[in-house]
Amino acid sequence: QSLNSSYRLLIDRGWPGLKGKWQGKPVELSLIDGTWSGYFGRDHHRNFPSIPELFIYSNRDFYLPSTYLEREVLEPRKKVGADFTAVRFKGSPHVAHLRYFKEEYRKEVLSFINVNKNVKSVREKLQKREHDEDHKKDRKGYLDDSFQPKFL
Repeated sequence: QSLNSSYRLLIDRGWPGLKGKWQGKPVELSLIDGTWSGYFGRDHHRNFPSIPELFIYSNRDFYLPSTYLEREVLEPRKKVGADFTAVRFKGSPHVAHLRYFKEEYRKEVLSFINVNKNVKSVREKLQKREHDEDHKKDRKGYLDDSFQPKFL
């Protein structure tokens, strides 16, 4: 599965990107508002601190190892008290958690939605952030201080 996926990535993205670079065209990887998606996701808690985040991942992800996600993405959020929820499944491959754990996945997503359903719209929250110098003092992490993701 990972071999086929890597092959498709090379054929669909890598080769055209390299060919374009040889032709003098700019290489554009996955961008969100002009920012590489990896940096956008990594820095989301700093750029949008009032927006809760849900991380669903597994210990068997070939593309994004759980150790990397926990160390480089979740731990910094814990340190600043960002509002996030982390759920680590056992054994499901990259983006296949719903297929492997249908009920548990649905339960976690619906729980996150229910907990955060009263969160104001993104625009309202961003406007408030611009005017609220003390927004960092008011944030509290969704998980307890020991940061123990749910292991399913």
